[in-house]
Amino acid sequence: MPALAQRKCSVEQTTSPLLAEEGNLNSRRTRSVSGKIPLSLHKKSDHGLTIDTQVIIWDDAKQKVVITLEFHSRVHRVCLSRSRIIAVLQNSVHMYAFSSPPQKISVFETADNPFGICCLGAKVIVFPGRTPGQVQMVEMSSGNISIIPAHGTPLKAMTLSPDGEILATASETVRSSLYSQPYQT
Repeated sequence: MPALAQRKCSVEQTTSPLLAEEGNLNSRRTRSVSGKIPLSLHKKSDHGLTIDTQVIIWDDAKQKVVITLEFHSRVHRVCLSRSRIIAVLQNSVHMYAFSSPPQKISVFETADNPFGICCLGAKVIVFPGRTPGQVQMVEMSSGNISIIPAHGTPLKAMTLSPDGEILATASETVRSSLYSQPYQT
């Protein structure tokens, strides 16, 4: 990656977050989706702070970077499917078509999301709503958005079953709540 070395920034780490399985990315594990590996580039600022502001898609077969997405704030998580790239920031979720060049499909505002909470299923994507404790569910085929009033306090964790039928959430005060499709308590 000589083009990256020419930039005036020091690369602290290029493996966080990495793809753990198709759908959600977790740090320190690597597997690819169709040979493409997402990387988060860390740039060191003038003040010595490390900032994660880019998502880089590496094509292992071509041995080169094929997609770079740059943001103005830290990327907390990246989710991938064969058709979507999802970048989760502190107060927004950015959805792109997995194409070259990537095409921005939508940007969704969220409540503070310091944990990068987001789940990508085959048909839906779920992430915190605009109000703390709420969940937004977006149907990827239609773009329809549903709001689930899951908790009265900010979300701490969320997971979606492999078939996308069951959503489990946890907040600062409630250990867990389960929702089954159509996502009602």
